[in-house]
Amino acid sequence: DGDRLILGRSILTFFYNESASPRSRKPDDVQGASSGAPSSESTMVSFDIGTPSHDAGEQPFSEAAFRELRKANERLSIFYDFGRDVGNILDIDRLLANVARGITKLIPADSGVIFLKRLDEYQPFLCWTAEGFRDVSLAAFSRTALNRAIQQKRGLFVRDTASEPDLSAAESVRQLQIQSTIIVPIVLEKEVFGAFSLSSSGRHADFGPDDFALVSGIAGQIAVALKNAHLAEEIKRTTEEKVRLHKELEIAAHVQKSILPADPPSLPGLDIAGVSIPAREVGGDFFDYIPLGTDS
Repeated sequence: DGDRLILGRSILTFFYNESASPRSRKPDDVQGASSGAPSSESTMVSFDIGTPSHDAGEQPFSEAAFRELRKANERLSIFYDFGRDVGNILDIDRLLANVARGITKLIPADSGVIFLKRLDEYQPFLCWTAEGFRDVSLAAFSRTALNRAIQQKRGLFVRDTASEPDLSAAESVRQLQIQSTIIVPIVLEKEVFGAFSLSSSGRHADFGPDDFALVSGIAGQIAVALKNAHLAEEIKRTTEEKVRLHKELEIAAHVQKSILPADPPSLPGLDIAGVSIPAREVGGDFFDYIPLGTDS
């Protein structure tokens, strides 16, 4: 209640009143418009979002509009949650599971799959349906559509696969009766880390442009998380390699030191000493004391 949305020179102020019908108010009706508000040249428009009224002369705020508004709010909320998770969750398994749950709430696909790149191949990492998660071996998707999206590094949205000859002829599309599909590669700086795949046979509903836009936005955020995860893994491997190498060099230095003579020989009238100091952990120099005879 009282939330304001500034659009250029216009301000939309939303009031909630269950007993009121939707109506426009005059700029003078808006409360708190003087403190810190735009100049008087701005046009202020406010709306009461309440139960639709059917009074004569008033246009009711339809139930369909309410549903669309509620759905848009859910999309924004889930998109915000994803952005927060990307910054707070370092565990990729947990992050992608949260993503799948969020998508399922808004897009009831017959099948959803998240692919990740493994050994130069894009393999199913997570699979779900409207009923919940399932084993990745049961993942249902169009390999033809997946390959096209990954090769082009661009999202693919097909509302009706019958309109795409190469897709409608694909064996996976025919067997799975895929009617509508969304494939969005997870791309950052021209590097493809994986892809999202959503398929529908029409049992729930065909996908729409809003669904495609939502998945595309999520894929962009997940790409950043996967890139960070890869960098973190690379740093971890590099650190572990440095620790391993350091330990091996310590062992090599100990072995090298052990083969050098511990004490110099004692000869009357002579002070004999020897030392080897490597520039780093180990060196290539060696010395020893070799007796030549009883008088030498």
